[in-house]
Amino acid sequence: MTGPLTIIQAGNIPRRYGLADGFADMFVKRAALEPGSYAVLDACRSPGYPKDPRERCGYIVTGSLSMVTSRPMWSLKLTDFLVKCADREVPLLGVCYGHQIVARALGGRVDWNPLGLEMGTHEVTLLPEADNHHLLRGLPASFPANLSHSQSVLDPPKGARVLARSGHDPCQIMSFGDRVLTVQFHPEFDRWTMNAFARLHYSLRDGSPVPRPRRKAPGIPSGLSLGLPVRKTPVPVLILRRFADYSLRRLQSAFVPAGFGA
Repeated sequence: MTGPLTIIQAGNIPRRYGLADGFADMFVKRAALEPGSYAVLDACRSPGYPKDPRERCGYIVTGSLSMVTSRPMWSLKLTDFLVKCADREVPLLGVCYGHQIVARALGGRVDWNPLGLEMGTHEVTLLPEADNHHLLRGLPASFPANLSHSQSVLDPPKGARVLARSGHDPCQIMSFGDRVLTVQFHPEFDRWTMNAFARLHYSLRDGSPVPRPRRKAPGIPSGLSLGLPVRKTPVPVLILRRFADYSLRRLQSAFVPAGFGA
């Protein structure tokens, strides 16, 4: 286990959002990752996953504009790799789409949230068991987080612990043991990014609704829970940095000679 913290980018952000950074760039900045400490794999373009996930010190699976229920071929390969990560207890953080596809890979059910879209800055409430997880210990009981999702984890996998909820989604954080943590919210989003996503669904200038694309598929909820104004979200950033630090300590330990410091 000598490889860098690896960001698995599950797609990217179209130009219409007006953002210069892609998903992986946002994680690098918000986690304050140093050059050489991380690598990026593009899940959509034959990424060449390590044969043994333990070759890397940890993984982050990003958000995506794809839906977990669509199941493109690249997502099936990613699913297989995530099962290996969980089986071999490699540190893994899933974010939004990453949260959902980890849940599906491990036997959970993901589908359209019956309440519709959750967008903007919303309060996330930790459940009592959260304080037992080393990445969540000592955090405020509730905190603001940035969200942009229409699908949710409706039935968590067997053995998963649900550690947080929002008013719109009862499964905001899940853990699978100590090394796999997934979050529905976006710790990598700053206020500029969250506003860019929200503008596609609502006008922030005058409060008037923006026409939304008509969904052709039947049975997709059209509700919208909009959290405005967008606010600072320091606690999700702290969770991300705790995960990065935890993974990178494992990387550093791989280079310490046997017996050093004994």
